[in-house]
Amino acid sequence: MAYSDRFFIGSLVSVAAVTFYVAPYEIVTKALIVPAAIVGVLFPAVASTHGGGNMQGVSSLLQKCQTAIFLFLLPVTIGVVALSREVLDVWIGTDYANAGYQVLQVLAVGVFFNGLAYSYSTVIQATGRADITGKLHMAELPVYILALWYAIASYGSIRRSSCLECAGSR
Repeated sequence: MAYSDRFFIGSLVSVAAVTFYVAPYEIVTKALIVPAAIVGVLFPAVASTHGGGNMQGVSSLLQKCQTAIFLFLLPVTIGVVALSREVLDVWIGTDYANAGYQVLQVLAVGVFFNGLAYSYSTVIQATGRADITGKLHMAELPVYILALWYAIASYGSIRRSSCLECAGSR
């Protein structure tokens, strides 16, 4: 699922439109380094707490982890959403910023929720139920592909003209 979005954008909109997706994606997903580091500490703590039969302790660890990730990602998300056009304008240029800033905003919100989901996934795996993660991913796949196709088909055409104009102006 990690790269299917790029394939669908290239197929349904244009290859030029992929360029206006990839840079914002790469920028905003770097914020997931911090939640990944936090859950790297959470995993052994939950595994040992769960192994001792202390489900209250697991719940407490999950809450602390969620709070830490939330407190990190919320200001990052707000900052990216508020300053997306300006950041892209300074970094890549005005034409690119005009075509790509909304992509950056939407992806920032998605990264916020994805980062919060890291801790739940880690708790599931640390408590010995990695099969649940696999089953959820398998159930998610058809929904993801349909939602991706619908979103690109419905909203990608709005971006198509601005992406092609921007690509042609270079």
